[in-house]
Amino acid sequence: MSRKGLYEFLGSSLSDIPEGANVLNIGSGGEVEPVVRKACGLRKAAVTSLDISAEREPNIVADICEIEFEEEFDAIVMAEVLEHVQRPHIAVERVLAALKPGGKLILTVPFIFPIHDRPHDYFRYTKYGLQYLLGDYNEVKIQEKNGWGEAIVVSLARFINTSNGHRYMGVVAAGSALLFYPFAAISSRSFVNDFLTTGYFVVARRRA
Repeated sequence: MSRKGLYEFLGSSLSDIPEGANVLNIGSGGEVEPVVRKACGLRKAAVTSLDISAEREPNIVADICEIEFEEEFDAIVMAEVLEHVQRPHIAVERVLAALKPGGKLILTVPFIFPIHDRPHDYFRYTKYGLQYLLGDYNEVKIQEKNGWGEAIVVSLARFINTSNGHRYMGVVAAGSALLFYPFAAISSRSFVNDFLTTGYFVVARRRA
């Protein structure tokens, strides 16, 4: 439930990159990397992966806040990464500098979402905070990942991973979330309100 729409968003956002584009994926762990490479493969794009951890075997081992690139990219992907960066304002500046004119940042971040990857989980972003953070970008488009009801359900479901040894409590919470999900999804669509969401999908461009 917490990843609903994420892979579709990444695929859609990468579908219009130039043929043979140069793409940077920041954060090469987890399930995002194969999704990015598959989408880029359809455009015959070259993908370079960057991660702060050598264990994830990226092409480049570096902190996005420290590195200066010798090449420019048509698109840069940061999916569920910015909350783990200690200096996010520096990170988005480095990304902007690494984009070609007209190139785009494809970004996803959590908002109402439990702490994860402890202790390296530092920030949560509202859409207004994202607008401020991306103030030097052009054509900033921000979309809620889902509605308020689904945000509540995801928080309950994730309790199974954070129940501090009380596994049965996590199972009860996750089971309750699954039962509540259809009602929550319908309610979110019937009573639209943007005050709660699990996070945001963002596309922003460097000025041409």
